[in-house]
Amino acid sequence: MRQHILEKRMENLEKTVAGLAELPAQMRDLSSQFLQLRQDVRADISALDQRVNGLSGEVGELRGEVGELRSEVGELRGEVGELRGEVGAQKGELHAVRDELRADMAAMHTELAGAILANGVEMRSLHEDLVRRITLLGEAIRD
Repeated sequence: MRQHILEKRMENLEKTVAGLAELPAQMRDLSSQFLQLRQDVRADISALDQRVNGLSGEVGELRGEVGELRSEVGELRGEVGELRGEVGAQKGELHAVRDELRADMAAMHTELAGAILANGVEMRSLHEDLVRRITLLGEAIRD
């Protein structure tokens, strides 16, 4: 029985040693895979670093453009303020012209009404004069 146990233990030991014999080859494979992974990671990090540097430059350019746009917007705001002042002055002038035109139109209305009344009075006078002359002519013809 003891012999049987020893044989079993020997078999287990041989299996373990056989598995350990493959270990150096597996270590070499893992080492080469690790080195390849390290190279790939370095390449990826380098590419990423270049992209970040490129983006950093673009961000700097964009900041410059934004600064230029801000100054242009400031200038435009100043111009808009000036235009508002000019529009306000022109509105004042237009209101003055409007008021002047209204006053002129009111004066012309008054003059026209007076002229129409005077014309009516003169027309009546002429009509009455015509009627009187026709009457006189009619009486002269009868006599």
